[in-house]
Amino acid sequence: MIEFICAVITTTFIIGIGKAKIFRFEKDRSYFPTILIVIALVYILFAVMSSNVDVIIAEAVVATMFITGALYGSVNSLRMVAILLIVHGLYDFIHPHIFNYNTVPSWWPIFCLYVDVILGVWIFFRYNDRKVNHL
Repeated sequence: MIEFICAVITTTFIIGIGKAKIFRFEKDRSYFPTILIVIALVYILFAVMSSNVDVIIAEAVVATMFITGALYGSVNSLRMVAILLIVHGLYDFIHPHIFNYNTVPSWWPIFCLYVDVILGVWIFFRYNDRKVNHL
């Protein structure tokens, strides 16, 4: 339950900073794709901390798919970025069953699942593809 509360706070912060009148990051079409890229890179960090080359390579392949999708989505569709965030949340859910290395904190997959899904759903309903072209 604490993971959910922290995820709501974190997601609110991400959205709030983006919407803040001072920063207005959400006006830049690269804001949410950049967040997806950073989220995708975190598991590579955990893999590097494990010092297991096979895990590093596997996590890099998965991250590359999300990064490629984020870059494509930044140009074509923020809804695609939203869907990829939700898919990454599902990846977080199954991650402990696919990879078994001890450098991922036990609370991380469920926390990241909540952040990814909440943020992805918000972006999906907040932006439609017509608005992306006019940012």
